[in-house]
Amino acid sequence: MKYFSSFVTKYHFDSILDAGCGKGLLFDHIENLDESKLLIGVDLQRKKGKRYQHIVADATRLPFKNDAFSLVTAFSLLEHIPKTGRKQLYKEMQRVAGKELVIQLPNRYFIIESHTFLPFFGFLPSNMHSFAYRGGYVAVPSLKNVVHSLKECGFGVHTIEKCEASFLPFGRLLSRTGLHRLFPVGYVIFARPEKHERQIR
Repeated sequence: MKYFSSFVTKYHFDSILDAGCGKGLLFDHIENLDESKLLIGVDLQRKKGKRYQHIVADATRLPFKNDAFSLVTAFSLLEHIPKTGRKQLYKEMQRVAGKELVIQLPNRYFIIESHTFLPFFGFLPSNMHSFAYRGGYVAVPSLKNVVHSLKECGFGVHTIEKCEASFLPFGRLLSRTGLHRLFPVGYVIFARPEKHERQIR
């Protein structure tokens, strides 16, 4: 999250859309966030946003014009979207993203699955995940699958950050020893819509 926050601060995006925003926690974690910018969060549930405008909508059918936002984000959203709907989600984000897309997802193959806390659960086939998931979770896609799908939908992936598991007791040990680079709890993917071929400077 620190890398993402500094990334947003550095490039001064004038409009941000967070797809699957929940309670808007992402906006709370961005340091020095200029609240005069256009800040919109989309979620299926109605929430009251403090620092942003909350809109009830389906992330696979975004109610915005093309290139409406300079930055589009989706944190911990993909595991809530059925496999058959993920490409539509990527296409919609590609349509409304003017400059940059940032996606965060758990590491499907982390030692402890981050939603069920079951060991090695991610190695099971996706169609077996539903028996353990609750609260709208479907299945966590792999990093390879997401990167491949993003490229198919018109994004160029330029950076992938690995997330530490500091909230887990052994996660702190992984961080101190540097093993979190081999066993990250999740990933943050940075991509740009190839339709514009823009470079952020």
